[in-house]
Amino acid sequence: LLENGFPLLVRAIDHDSGINGLISYRLLSPSDPYFTVDYVSGAILTKSEIDYEKVKQWSFYVQASDFGSSTLTSALPALVHVTVRDVNDVPPKFVSKNYTANLLLPTLKGSFQ
Repeated sequence: LLENGFPLLVRAIDHDSGINGLISYRLLSPSDPYFTVDYVSGAILTKSEIDYEKVKQWSFYVQASDFGSSTLTSALPALVHVTVRDVNDVPPKFVSKNYTANLLLPTLKGSFQ
């Protein structure tokens, strides 16, 4: 995931037909501060801006359930590992506001004495 980038998508399949084959998704750690999952699509979405300088990696579980009359859930939840890649969002800055130099004359081209 690029810092402040787009989400990813988890997918589960259910070979039942009709409503029994429809799937919903949820995080098993609903208080996750950075991510949420779209209930229908399985899209992993960011809840807030993610800054590489603060969070470099994150892991959480997503569970899939069907819409059957007796709801079935995935035997094993999906473990999602997110690695945030840094983007160049911090410009260079000078250490000091002012710089002073004294030159000895004569000074040759390309030198600084």
